[in-house]
Amino acid sequence: MEFFLLANDFTHCNDNDLYKKTLNDAYIILNKTRSNYPEYASKIKQVRVAGEEELQKRTRSDDIKKTTTIYVEYKQNGLHRSVFTDIIGKDTNLGTGTFTTIELVTPPCESIKELSWWVGILIKSMLEACKKNKLYFLPIASHPDLDNYFCGEHHHIGIRDPGERLKIYNVMRFFLPILSILSYSSFQKDEAITKQADQDIFKARPSNQNTRSKRLSRTQQIKAVPELSRMNRTEFASALKLSVETCRMVDMYPFTRYETLEVRIFDAQLSIARTIATAILLQAICSFALTIEDECIKKLTSLYTMKPYSMVRDDAINEGLLANTKTKPSFQTTFNKEFTALCRDCNNTSRCNKKELGTNKCQFSVDDEIFHNLASFLFLPHQFRNNQQIFGKNVTNIKNVHQIKQMMSILKPHIQAMQLANSIPLRIVLETIKKEMEASMFLLVIYRNYGKKRFYEELVKIQEKIISGNTVWGIYYDPFFESRYIV
Repeated sequence: MEFFLLANDFTHCNDNDLYKKTLNDAYIILNKTRSNYPEYASKIKQVRVAGEEELQKRTRSDDIKKTTTIYVEYKQNGLHRSVFTDIIGKDTNLGTGTFTTIELVTPPCESIKELSWWVGILIKSMLEACKKNKLYFLPIASHPDLDNYFCGEHHHIGIRDPGERLKIYNVMRFFLPILSILSYSSFQKDEAITKQADQDIFKARPSNQNTRSKRLSRTQQIKAVPELSRMNRTEFASALKLSVETCRMVDMYPFTRYETLEVRIFDAQLSIARTIATAILLQAICSFALTIEDECIKKLTSLYTMKPYSMVRDDAINEGLLANTKTKPSFQTTFNKEFTALCRDCNNTSRCNKKELGTNKCQFSVDDEIFHNLASFLFLPHQFRNNQQIFGKNVTNIKNVHQIKQMMSILKPHIQAMQLANSIPLRIVLETIKKEMEASMFLLVIYRNYGKKRFYEELVKIQEKIISGNTVWGIYYDPFFESRYIV
């Protein structure tokens, strides 16, 4: 999790001494509070602050740029060794220039509950340390006054078997552009709002022309990812037209040295609830992927190439929840070859009107429920089946907000198996759908309606509610849980 470290006036902080003092305070706070949850605290063998002298001795040369970091030695169940992780420190890729970007990193976690504990204790420790030193770090992916710097959130999913990692990677691609919308928190400050809010922020309507994720729109670092037929990094880099050394800066990277699938597409998130909801859905996708027949994945992957993936991704970045990519005539004409291939598997192929191929009139149907719904989700969302009902009978203009509902329907059995169907974090998905507003547009409305000073004050207020734990949602508080949001 990456965050801008800001001075008392919300400008960027470049005071290295103050940064070091803040980290030392965070270390003290973390050590005091970790004993509140002995189940995970007992796995901590040591927590230490590493200064420049210690960082200089490390084998990874970039670590010296951190100047000071807090690291943990953490026991792993089933392993004979512990894992060392820098849990709070500078982001050496971004925050080592004229301003500081803080990176909070959890050690490897074995459950959503454990991940929630670590995310909560890291954010709370750092927020309290910042408050003590009159500093801030804010839950946004873009700073209104920093045009070319952005903060993201990366999820590493441990998958030791390369074959399983390949399978999960290809299935993850099916969902990633739609799933990423829930994380968007970066906005273009000069964009307009078509309907101003009287009081309730959720009643405002940003323009359809607003960029929903400035970070993904503006940065060339995070690129769309290709389909993969085998685990070959050279072929992966070649498909991206990048070198093997630089091909990691993409939506999702399956070749880390830690035997993980690294998902990098997400913006820095507005709340802990969104971070944990993202982790739950990623875990559910992994579980779902391992239940699908290889032939099904192979067939759909051959159709859902870089071109349709990029089109869906670009529309999500630019139009968010309201994008209707797959019902546009341009989508239907561009991917006529893919629709023709699906038509060969369709039960109705002998009696259909080929001129209606890919349109809302297309009666695509396959007996295999998983293949049918995945193919529909990717290309023909109006034919998606939910509880034996055809989705398009009730909704004609299917948008991304409806595609999130379809994704949740596909993943529901796997979320239930994790016993997380009624968890508070997943409720944020439902609230985002209900309000038809991305977090980035929520932030834009506040910024445009009330100005920069009030915008920062509201973000601080949101964070204080999260770390206080005094609302009914505890550390999972998110402003979207409010029925109305009044500034």
